[in-house]
Amino acid sequence: MIFQKIFKFGKWHANAPFYCRPYKKKVVDIINDLKPVTIIEIGCGLGEIISRVNARNKYGIDIDANAIKFGALLARNVTFINGSFDAIYKIPEKHIDVLVLINWTHGLEPAFIKKEIYNLLKNKKIVHLVIDEILQQNKTYKYHHKFSKILKRRFHEVKSFDDPEKIRNVKVLKCHVDI
Repeated sequence: MIFQKIFKFGKWHANAPFYCRPYKKKVVDIINDLKPVTIIEIGCGLGEIISRVNARNKYGIDIDANAIKFGALLARNVTFINGSFDAIYKIPEKHIDVLVLINWTHGLEPAFIKKEIYNLLKNKKIVHLVIDEILQQNKTYKYHHKFSKILKRRFHEVKSFDDPEKIRNVKVLKCHVDI
């Protein structure tokens, strides 16, 4: 919390550290099992997930510029970029082994997320998408996306797990080979 006050990043980044959120460790383990070379995490915050992934090219993107500044001090093995989906176009790699969208999509309309991901596919090859779906019983969240349905024209589910805190279900979706 001291660093949150100094760097002035959103309080939610300090309120949910890696070791207090079991789903974050599970996400890291699943991503590492995929053996990515290039990974991008949109909504990376302080970089708690992406900094723990074994990959040669790691990019963390977040709209909170102050979180990005502090994250860059904590995780020097990650290239941090301020922005959202648009920032991916600044990344030179065309092949993305894993694109991570965890713990923030529940605030955006499903059509917007679908449009952004499909636009990315026009310029980048995304192999896996790691994304969370908020469980229906959690009424405090605006949207309860079903990404395996929303993105089914382009992706199919290969793995999932329920968050031990009973908040979310994390999905690993793989892009169809024919695209």
